[in-house]
Amino acid sequence: MTNSCLLWALCPHCTKQKTAAPMLLLLLPACLLICALPCRAQGGEQKVVLPCGVRLLLTPPQQSPYIALCLFVHTSPPASAQQNAVAEVVSRAVFYGGSDWLAGYSELALQQVGGELQILRTPHFTEFTLLTVPSKLNDAAELLCEATMHAGFSGQALQKSVQSIEQYRRQRRQSSYREAKRLLLNAVQPFPPPAAAQLRQVTSQQARLYYLHCYTPANIVVSAAGSYQPSALITAFQAYYDGFHRTSVSPAAALDSEFSTSPARRLHASLPGSAAYALLALPAPEVYSPNYAAYTVLTALLGEGHASRMFLNLRNKLALGYQARIEWRPERSEPAIALLQWNGAQPPGSRMQMLRKEVESILHRPPTQAEMKRAEGIAAGNFLRQHERLQERAFFAGWYETMGLPPAFDQRFPALLHAVTAAEVVQQAQKYFQHLTSLLALPASAEN
Repeated sequence: MTNSCLLWALCPHCTKQKTAAPMLLLLLPACLLICALPCRAQGGEQKVVLPCGVRLLLTPPQQSPYIALCLFVHTSPPASAQQNAVAEVVSRAVFYGGSDWLAGYSELALQQVGGELQILRTPHFTEFTLLTVPSKLNDAAELLCEATMHAGFSGQALQKSVQSIEQYRRQRRQSSYREAKRLLLNAVQPFPPPAAAQLRQVTSQQARLYYLHCYTPANIVVSAAGSYQPSALITAFQAYYDGFHRTSVSPAAALDSEFSTSPARRLHASLPGSAAYALLALPAPEVYSPNYAAYTVLTALLGEGHASRMFLNLRNKLALGYQARIEWRPERSEPAIALLQWNGAQPPGSRMQMLRKEVESILHRPPTQAEMKRAEGIAAGNFLRQHERLQERAFFAGWYETMGLPPAFDQRFPALLHAVTAAEVVQQAQKYFQHLTSLLALPASAEN
């Protein structure tokens, strides 16, 4: 058989005529033991759909002392501040209750699976990254499966979840830039991260209903990278997800390719430390948008590398700061952020106005051919570097699948970047740079 799928007669993803289906149905018990073999791939990885509906993405194994496992749960954007709080609590509470084995989750449990756990929640998904060692693959698979299939939400589990969230936030606020970025993002997001008081109001019933609705097999994608045997990984996840047949009350909302903007605001903040920041939030498309490639080139042209417009003009020519760049994390569904950083002992002067002027320069000064060539090369290079580390390889493969991108997106994307024209770059600026919220953050001593 071709198409790399021994179960093509049973697989909904394969399009071959199923004339041999009756004969293959006789082999169904044996076939279920080995699950479905890959039906399609993104960029070299194999896709396996378990009998329960969970999707596994297996990147080509490579020599490494570690295995990176990324589990995505596709969710709809929160419809209210309360739902946002419930989703935040559930994302961590899943590891603090449920089976006896899972209820004992702690640093010791992570030591038992031989690695560390990271949690990311965006409007479109909740993601768990577990970095482990090959000898602990079964334990790591069990941890992830138990958390997404058998979690419990006792009062104690919810309390531990809130404490974990608060501890994570305190650690991030030790960085003045992260705190400035947090304040800016909170001002432009439809539902900013819920306050501690909102988190404590989440009830066990609310958490469980949300969990049963969203944490379903059809919404789960598991991506793996590193040193592993594909057959062993498939066997482990199939065994631990055995009997997982939960269905959603309604399917997840369709992805919306349109971006949303909030009214422009001018914010000020006083932060600890000695650095000062001028930040601009630049609305940005999602990865599934047809504008994604052109916008990626736009941000590279304006604010990535020592030959970008921001670096050349704001830093080298005008000496307005020692950092002048654009930071964009599309995997977090965040806007791009134009950043100018300088020594807070110096007054801000017209730095915010100059930052805005440089960002908007693309509207009246179209990019040259040399700028386009450099920006396309920078964007393509950044994209390729995102797939070098184990965690990134596993994460991006799972992210593309979760966001519904077509097969082999990562193989085709560099060519899309090189095909972007100067006119398309200007069009992106015209579309997205209309409502820019700014934040001027100064050291507390300077404010006083």
